[in-house]
Amino acid sequence: MVKEASLEWGQVIYPIGSEWIVKEVIAPQTCTVFCEGNDYGLPASHYKVIKTVT
Repeated sequence: MVKEASLEWGQVIYPIGSEWIVKEVIAPQTCTVFCEGNDYGLPASHYKVIKTVT
């Protein structure tokens, strides 16, 4: 099963339950992030944080 996010700069399709490593927060006000292996941002409505590293 996959989830699809249509954003103003492109469309992202990825497996539900997949894990991503965030490489950059591109919109702090909306929590949209770029992840390793993903050319487009993921909005906060499409992910949950499972681990943070400081």
